[in-house]
This record gives sequence, C-alpha cells and structure tokens, in this order.
Amino acid sequence: MDDGFQFGLPHLGPQGNIPIADPIAHVLDTAALTLLERGDNEADPSLDRALSLLGPDDPPAAKTEDAVGPFAKLSRRDRLRTIALLDEFEVEFSPTDDDLFELDAGLVGQLVIGFIEMIYYSEWQGYDDFTDPPKQRDHPNDPSAIQSWRQTGFPGFANGYAALRGYVGVDDSPLGDGDTWTTVDETSGVRIVRESGSFRENDYDTSGYEEPFPVEPG
Repeated sequence: MDDGFQFGLPHLGPQGNIPIADPIAHVLDTAALTLLERGDNEADPSLDRALSLLGPDDPPAAKTEDAVGPFAKLSRRDRLRTIALLDEFEVEFSPTDDDLFELDAGLVGQLVIGFIEMIYYSEWQGYDDFTDPPKQRDHPNDPSAIQSWRQTGFPGFANGYAALRGYVGVDDSPLGDGDTWTTVDETSGVRIVRESGSFRENDYDTSGYEEPFPVEPG
C-alpha cells in the first residue's frame, strides 16, 4: 500500500509516497477490538490463524507472533464484520510533522477489499514485482501463474485479441447488409459484418407525430 499511493510530495521521498500501511493496520485492529468488546464475533481470536498465512519468504513465526494484532487473529467472517464497523471511525495520521491527513475509515475497507480483488483477479499476480515502474515490469504471460486466467481458461496475451473483428448486424439493419464475416445466430439473423455500412431511411410512419414541446421560440 505504501508503494501504491504516490502523491508526488518530495519531502516524503523520491516518489512522494504516503506511508499508510501502518495507520491502516492500527485502524483495523481498533475496529477488531470494538467487535470483540461488543461480543459480535462468531469465533474466538486465534494466533495460529494469523501465523498460518505466513509464506516461505516471510519471517519465522517466532519473530512474527508478537506483531500480530487482533484483526489478523479473527476468522474470515469476523474480519468482514470488523470491516463493516469502519464507517463508525474517522482517521487522522501525520506522516511528517508538517502533514495531516484525514479520511473516513470506511475507505479503509474499500482499500483492503479493493486491493485483494485487483491483485487476486487481475494480471498483477503475474508480475514478479508490480511496484516497479510500468516500463520496468516483465510479465511472464504464464496462464498457470494467474488465478483469474486459470478460472476463466484465458490462454494469455496474444496479438490480435484487442483487434476489431467486425460490426454486429441483423436482417433489415439500417446500416445495410454488408459483407458477412460470420453468423452468430441463424434464427434471428445476427451476424458480424466486415464493414459498418451506412445509415438509410427507415420505413416508420411518422405522419401523425406531434412534438410534445414547442419548436418555435415563445
């Protein structure tokens, strides 16, 4: 999150990033404690639940357990309940002595969920380091490495996917017949034509139509 929010503020570093990961963690922990104090959690908090998320490149569990906050100890359903409480909070944090940022804590929930959706279901998952500038990123184009590609059977990038394949046409279309590329539905006459065609007059009878509003200035 710290790498993703670049505001161009030179006194915050070369990219002007605002360090928001730590304040967001504290906001989530505060909301988690509120949930527990109200007794609205379904399951008891568990340190093992948080430590099970550690990967091979993360610090060992023995060095991590002291840093685990109450939000990370909650079950998935209780974490969602915690996020639902965030609208009750306002957030203020100062990355430097000269800056003060204020926001509705409800935005934190949108960030947390939005980042998960964007990373988990987009091409970001394929990059070795998606925080690099776009020109420095190298995408392996491996369908097996990206969750959304595996789910949808997307075969990966290839030339021509974004190319215009033609125009949708139907029988008696005001755009004319055109040269048919392929037929989508024989029954309804829907097809893809190579050229867009040109508009022509239709056969609607408009002789009895009256304008509902005056057409001349009053």
